[in-house]
Amino acid sequence: MKRLCGWIVLFGLLAPVAVAAQVPEPAPVSESLTRAETLDRLFARLRQAKDYEAAQRVEQNILNLFRKSGSPTGDLLLEQAISALAAREYEAALDILDTLIDQYPEFIEAVNQRATVYYLLGDYERSAADIAEVLAAEPRHFGALAGLGLVRREQGRELEALKAFRDALAVYPRMTGAREAADELAAKLEKQI
Repeated sequence: MKRLCGWIVLFGLLAPVAVAAQVPEPAPVSESLTRAETLDRLFARLRQAKDYEAAQRVEQNILNLFRKSGSPTGDLLLEQAISALAAREYEAALDILDTLIDQYPEFIEAVNQRATVYYLLGDYERSAADIAEVLAAEPRHFGALAGLGLVRREQGRELEALKAFRDALAVYPRMTGAREAADELAAKLEKQI
């Protein structure tokens, strides 16, 4: 379980609060742009980031947008779920997320966080189902792509895991956790040939 949690933290799936404390929040791209336009520009910046620190600042902006439900109540519930998740209170996090998703079914980050809880509980099928929903709504969600890699690796589906990690890297080339996981899997699979 220790390695499992390490991977989750490495991918930033449990680190939204911690990352925010470590990386200063950059200014938004523009107040006049729509959310979709802002995300398009941020994802372009993420792919072009010159170094890890620049990529982290862009990542934080993207995560901040993902965490906005459009409702102060929805945002507060997500914060509570993330806090419960970070405290390893998985059942409490799941209860909050289920309520949040019932109230705000279009809030994809709530579904992504629930996928993380299911993963930590070892329910890989439900985790994969939630990840599929997230990726249907936002195919560039690097956390969901990396999460899919983790799920597939735990299921012993290593080629699919490698593809998911590489898909995450196509969106976020400086995502160190995905890079390490992809390199590790590629080396393992190459030895099997």
